[in-house]
Amino acid sequence: MLVPTAHDEPALGLSIYEPVFHAPRVIAYNTEEERAIVRRRFHNERVPSDIMGVGVDVPEDRSADRFRERFGIEGPFILYIGRIVSSKGCVDLFERWQRWRSSDPERNVKLVLIGQPEMAIPTRDDVVH
Repeated sequence: MLVPTAHDEPALGLSIYEPVFHAPRVIAYNTEEERAIVRRRFHNERVPSDIMGVGVDVPEDRSADRFRERFGIEGPFILYIGRIVSSKGCVDLFERWQRWRSSDPERNVKLVLIGQPEMAIPTRDDVVH
């Protein structure tokens, strides 16, 4: 069984992956979008597959107020969770964030990032890591 966790990035275009996506008896994808990317790239529809997803155990003692207080976040925010790296689209995210915020400076919203930074994070009052 292959669990690829594939996403649209340049490495997926390497020829070495062609046999990898044709060899397994079954592929377990996390999302339908992931399966579509792989099938579009490798044309491996003959390999049986299913969407397995990823489970998340939500703690019972969760508290939005505690989260906001701990990280100093007030008001509305948009949350990004994942490695902070250009291959995950973070360069584009930061550029679009700046453009969106500049189009209406009165917007009271922050971009909150959770993840390991592997690139520079913009130093802005509306970006919190």
